[in-house]
Parts: sequence; C-alpha cells; structure tokens
Amino acid sequence: MSSDCTSVTNSSTLLEEAATRLGQVVTAKFDEAVRSQDLASVERFFKIFPLLGLHDQGLAKFSHYLCSKLQETAQKNLKTALETKLTDKRTSVIYADTLTLLFEGIARVVEIHQPLIETYYGLGRLISIIPHLQRECDRQTKKVLAEFSKHRQLDHKLQQVDDYYRGPVGVYGKHPVDKLDPKELDLFLGELTIMHSRAELYVRFVRRRVMREGSVLVVIWSKTSLSLWTGLSMTGRLGFKSWSGVIKVCFRTNTGTFPLDSTSITQPKQVNDLEVGVPNAQTRAALVTELETTLQGSELCHRMQELLSHYFLLEKYFMEGSVRKAVDMDSLEEGSLTSSMVDDVFFIVRKSIRRASSSASLDGVCAVINNACSLLEMDLCGVLRQQLKQGYPSGYLDLTQAYNVLHSTIQQGRLQASDSEQARLMFLVRPVICFDSSAIDNS
Repeated sequence: MSSDCTSVTNSSTLLEEAATRLGQVVTAKFDEAVRSQDLASVERFFKIFPLLGLHDQGLAKFSHYLCSKLQETAQKNLKTALETKLTDKRTSVIYADTLTLLFEGIARVVEIHQPLIETYYGLGRLISIIPHLQRECDRQTKKVLAEFSKHRQLDHKLQQVDDYYRGPVGVYGKHPVDKLDPKELDLFLGELTIMHSRAELYVRFVRRRVMREGSVLVVIWSKTSLSLWTGLSMTGRLGFKSWSGVIKVCFRTNTGTFPLDSTSITQPKQVNDLEVGVPNAQTRAALVTELETTLQGSELCHRMQELLSHYFLLEKYFMEGSVRKAVDMDSLEEGSLTSSMVDDVFFIVRKSIRRASSSASLDGVCAVINNACSLLEMDLCGVLRQQLKQGYPSGYLDLTQAYNVLHSTIQQGRLQASDSEQARLMFLVRPVICFDSSAIDNS
C-alpha cells in the first residue's frame, strides 16, 4: 500500500516538473519570437500558455510585447511631428494629431487582438491587458505633452496671462504690462480642445470594449431545418432547458462567436463579456472598479485635467481681450443699423462657446458660458452705460472750445468734416446692441 502511494507521489512530482519545464520552454520560445519579430510564432506560443494553466503569465508576456510595438510606433510619430515644417497645413494641430495617432494605435491593437485573447483565454480577459496598455499610453502621452509645452511655449503664455491678471490696474482699467495678443491664442486653444476631446473618446472606447455587449445564440435542431434564434427573437419563449433539441449555446459579438456552457443559461438575454467570463457578481464588480481606478487615476487623465484648467484661463483671456479690442475698434459702416462692435463681440463669444463644446467636457462648456455671460453683463454693458451717461453729443460748449479743437485736429491731420455728426450717430447706434435679438440667438 505504501509503495503505491509512493509511486503516485513520484508520478505527480514528475508531472509537475514536466509542466514547469514545458512552461519554461514556451516562455523562452515566446521571448525568442519577440526578439526576432516573428508575429506568427508570437501568436502560436501565446496560444499555448492557457493550455498549461499559465493564463496570467501569457497575458503579461503578450502585453509587454504589445507595449513595445506601441512604444516604437509612438516614437516614430513624435519624431515626424518634430520634423514637420512650419509651412505644413497641419502644423497648428500637429501635437494633437500625434496624440490621436497614439490613441488610434491602442484602439487598433485592442480591436485586432481582442478576438484572439478571448478565444484562447476566455471572455472578459481583455480587462487584464488594459492596465499594461494604459501605462504605456501614459508614458507616451507624457512625452508628447512635454514637447507640446516646450514648442508651444505653454508656460510662457500662462505666465503672461497670470501677470496680466495680477498686475496693477492703470488708467481706464488697462494693465500696464506686456500683454499677450489674444489673436495668438486662437489656434493654440483649438489644439487644446482637440487633445482633450481625443482623450475622452479614447477612454470611452476602452470602457466600451471591455464591457462589450453581445447576444446569446441557441442552435435548435428540428426535423425540417436547423434554426438559429437570438436572445431578442426568443423573448417570451420557453427557457433553454425545456428545449430538448438544443445542441449548441454560444455568445455572439461583432468580432466572433464563442461557445458557452448551455447548463448555465436558462433563457436568452443581452449580456456583456464580463458577465459571461466572470459569473461571480462581486468579482466582476471588483474588476470594473479596478478598471475605473486605472483609467481615472492614469497620467493621461491627470494631464488632460491640467490642460483643461489651462484652457479655461486662456479662453477667458482670449474672450476678454478680443471683446475689448472689438470695442476699441468700433466703427459704423454707411447704411448699417448697428456698429461693428455688435457683430464682432457676438462672433467672439459664439466662437469661444463652440470651441468649448468641441472639447467633450461638460464642465468646460459651462465654465466658458459663465465667463461669456459675465463678460457681456459686466464689461460690454459697462461700455454702453458709460456711453449713455455721457449724453447725446450736441456740439461744443462755446466758440473758444470749438476753435481749440479745430486747431489741434488740423495740426494732427485728423480733421473730419462730420465728426460731430458721426458722434451723434454712434450714440444712437451703439445702444441697439441691447435689443439686437438676432445676434444673441445666433450666439
């Protein structure tokens, strides 16, 4: 009896040693295939890991391989961006394009390899790959944004705007400092919004792929034909167990069909990968929480939030500076019922709000709208009130004042025959902005 136990123990030990050696051989062959850039061999040995019960090790190895390919591609894209000439039509958004290529590369990797992973490792296993890909995404994003800040002089622009708001207020409310021209921020702000919107799109894509939904299919054999029913078409019918003709139950998605255990399915329904691959609700909830923590706590999300805060400050400065310039350059065209300030101001406000809408940030849109309302209510209305307080221009007080003004304008070459008439007309036209409902609606 003792000899039989010893024989069984020795056999078990021998099998364990053989499995260990086989795992080492597969790992070595996989690493060799990666070094030789042999994609076919990489996938072949990747499929062997789950047969040996080495699911986690196989996924970790494959994730490292995918990250190395992403790193190589991202470095090439960044190098191309840095070598782009200033005359290129995409120069103003070249760093946003580089980030977009990074996100598209990760999305392509997920779309191509998700069927492979879930076919040989099981449904819901993609969630184990995402943290590795996200860490590589964070590293490459950090490099792109570092070059973006350097070449776009982000810190210098922020310092100029900060000095403007912190500087002393001089005569007529103007800041006597070297100001940044708001026109220089136009294209720069557009690139910031593109970056943030692409990052939001990427995060939503990752969530959607991990929680990918599909239909449970049942193949039913009848005497006349082989029928295929989906969960939607079998609503209200009998459960699977009462169908004696069921020969196959599977989970169908847009990337493939995966067999399921028919004994675990009681009725057709819409499910996702995790619900099928991880039946335990608590374990599934823990995996989803871990995924959200990985995405929300990633370097990518932190950097995007930082860029969004910079965008708020610069967009506010752009609106205020552009509106002030529109007021200073106010003029009246012949035959027009409103001055140029009306169209210019509401064009600027509308442009800023539309740009904020393209950032895919609800908080960003609300912040810009609040700034626009404050700008119209405080600054613009203040200009109109000041115009009304001055009263209707009726001419000069006496001949001496008129002579002095006439003499000075002749010397400076600024004499206009209709200066007084023009001032009266501007007084009548400017208040129309308060009642120009069409301009407000278009904004």
